[in-house]
Amino acid sequence: MLELLRIKNIAVIDQTEISFESGLNIISGETGAGKSIVIESINLILGGRAQTDLIRTGCEDATVEGLFDLTTLTETQQKLIENGFPVEDNQLLIKRVLSRSGKHRVFINGELANLQSLARVTDGLIDCCGQHENQTLLKQSSQIELLDRFGNTVAASLSVSNLVSSLKKSLQKLSEFEQSEQERIQRTEFLKFQIEELENFSPVSGEEEALQQEKKLFSTSEARRSSVQYIIEGLSGSDASERSVLTTLKSILTRARSIQSQDDSIELMTGGIERGLVELEESSLLFSRYADSIDHSPERMNEVQTRLAKYAELRRKYACSGDELAERFEQMKRELSNLDNMSELIENEKKMIAEIRSQLKQQGEKISQDRKKFAKSLSEQVSKELQELKMEQAQFLIEVKDVSEDLNWSEALGPNTIQFLIKTNAGDDFKSIGTIASGGELSRVLLSIRRVIADQGGIGVYLFDEIDAGIGGQTAFVVGRKLKSVAKHNQVICITHVPQVAAFADHHLSVIKTLDKKRTFTSVLKLTQKDRTDELARMLGGEVITKKSLENAKELLAQTKH
Repeated sequence: MLELLRIKNIAVIDQTEISFESGLNIISGETGAGKSIVIESINLILGGRAQTDLIRTGCEDATVEGLFDLTTLTETQQKLIENGFPVEDNQLLIKRVLSRSGKHRVFINGELANLQSLARVTDGLIDCCGQHENQTLLKQSSQIELLDRFGNTVAASLSVSNLVSSLKKSLQKLSEFEQSEQERIQRTEFLKFQIEELENFSPVSGEEEALQQEKKLFSTSEARRSSVQYIIEGLSGSDASERSVLTTLKSILTRARSIQSQDDSIELMTGGIERGLVELEESSLLFSRYADSIDHSPERMNEVQTRLAKYAELRRKYACSGDELAERFEQMKRELSNLDNMSELIENEKKMIAEIRSQLKQQGEKISQDRKKFAKSLSEQVSKELQELKMEQAQFLIEVKDVSEDLNWSEALGPNTIQFLIKTNAGDDFKSIGTIASGGELSRVLLSIRRVIADQGGIGVYLFDEIDAGIGGQTAFVVGRKLKSVAKHNQVICITHVPQVAAFADHHLSVIKTLDKKRTFTSVLKLTQKDRTDELARMLGGEVITKKSLENAKELLAQTKH
């Protein structure tokens, strides 16, 4: 369940901390007080879209944190582990930071995460059911999802969905394999020509860069040879009679050793000269070897330029770098091998498709039977719920039909089509809920389905956002009792303007807007029993609380106990 929601700098909320408990949590408040911000904040920790205009005026960033108790939600704990996040004390802490710069951040149990991971982890954690969800109830994908949840066929549905996806991919691959023989022959001949060209050239990764360096060295060979000769002559001299650096240094060393024989104190200085002489002799030898290695062969220079020109030609032709030519060569050989083995590939793909279809037939028949069975049960239970919600003549019917050809199966629905039907008056025909039901009736259908499915478990929190809109009087009282029923085994958070619904709260929170120093502030307060009576009186009679409205509020609270 959701234990704590902390909001900072979101819209008119400066900073507030909301504690939720098990059972039915009611949130009420005047229109415009900021109840929608609570919903928006919950959507953010579930991975909803982050918009910078949510950030409070004058602030650079905003934060929403949600703390969940996962003691009974082992599936969510498993999702955390599978996505690489730690699980401690059966808790989930989600932190969403919004920034005006657009660099929003997500943290899951203290570790940086992305929105994809957040969506995977929180999937199924909170069931959001609001007045705007009425339209999603009309979609087949939403209807089949609700039926699968009721019948505990979600895992089977996912398996079928994956098989349908695999079948479509394999059929697409087979279609590509079975391209016309003439196209295959043309492609084969073209690849052979390209492979022969690259095979004769034999590109090597890194070679082009090495050749460029070698070309650069060729262009400076004469200048380098002249400079090296000057260095060698300076160090060693061109003949024995010529005085050089080494000759001079040897004479200096002889004198230094003579002095050292008379005065040991210069031993360190003499040693420096000796080391210098050794280093210079070694350098002279290395420069001599370097001079021998300087190549200014016109033949080699021509080879380098020719190969570099070929690299440039092939780079343009195959639209890749010199280093990528070798990989392109290997890709061509693999493609040619595949073309040569096309018959074998086609047969293997056909076997794969036959195996997938066999699994689909078996699993599709099973889930289709289950869905029809559970559709009957769910229809009966929802009809009963609707009748208790003052739609006495209403009958709800879930129509599940088979799709014969697996080619026409969808990943969302598998082997079926589904339709939610309703008739609200005796003697009427069943019609789609989208054509017959009013907004208030749709809300009652939605609540009835949630009421029935809630008994199946698996959902952490049920969030009802003004689902009672357009409902009043005795019907609203029944809605409140239904919400209370859902809350027996689930945590329920409900935002409402209807006092008959709010009276059933196990925990009542009020959203209050105040004006301080020309700035608007919104806070969320937990109400005491007296505060609850005052809030219900306000909801019943308006801003001015009268003795009569207080009496009505107390009577309303008393009625919820029966």
